[in-house]
Amino acid sequence: MKKIRLNDLSEVVRSFFAQASGEGGVMIEDDAGCARYGVVPYREASVEEKRQADEALRRLREHTGQAMRDQGVTEEDIDRALQEDD
Repeated sequence: MKKIRLNDLSEVVRSFFAQASGEGGVMIEDDAGCARYGVVPYREASVEEKRQADEALRRLREHTGQAMRDQGVTEEDIDRALQEDD
């Protein structure tokens, strides 16, 4: 993936992306109507959103760990089962 600084783009391109970002992104099609490129604006999560996600993951880990203990299943059992499927 190539990274480009926004300031390195021409004013016309920056203006286009500014308009498109309000619509959720840009998909560029070829003459046949097939999608060729896509540009999606990056939105970083807020501190509160990150905290909530961390808390949700903590609860999920807790719940999963308890369910595994209740069933007498270990991580090694799961690893072994996954390797058998390969």
